[in-house]
Amino acid sequence: MRWLAFLLLTVVTFIVAPFLVIPFAIAQRVPWWMNTPDDPDLEKQGLYEPQVKWWYDRFGQRVKTWYWLGWRNQMYGLFWRLSVHAPEGATRYYSVPDYPKGNPFTPGFCHVTMTVDGTTFHEWNWVWAYSSTKYGQIRVGWKLAEMDIPGPIAFCFQPKLFPLTRG
Repeated sequence: MRWLAFLLLTVVTFIVAPFLVIPFAIAQRVPWWMNTPDDPDLEKQGLYEPQVKWWYDRFGQRVKTWYWLGWRNQMYGLFWRLSVHAPEGATRYYSVPDYPKGNPFTPGFCHVTMTVDGTTFHEWNWVWAYSSTKYGQIRVGWKLAEMDIPGPIAFCFQPKLFPLTRG
């Protein structure tokens, strides 16, 4: 039933977060439950991703913060606090054998699973091409593909709908 609670929380977050983050993005001060704990510096967060840099270059710091916390990483601090610890030796299984060692931005679908203490966690990734160098991605479920083991695995919904540049 945990997955159902996270799914409902994700739906509420998807609707509420883009509006809720506006006053915090303007003030450039955000509460823990909204910020990204693995990248907490508002000045620099997300600027290593070309898509986030695009928002920053065109619209400035406040709009970039709105995009990063209200769209790209909705309530990630809250989901991080509700995360599960993946112990040493936990193994991920990928439906695409070379993911993420190969090109994780190859159009298609990848399902990642991990079992911890008898509970199986899932992550789904959909990637599509806008052109030979631009792609979009939707990621939902437990953030398994890129997390360090041992370490926390948090539930996430990350819509990357605007064209992203590979590399």
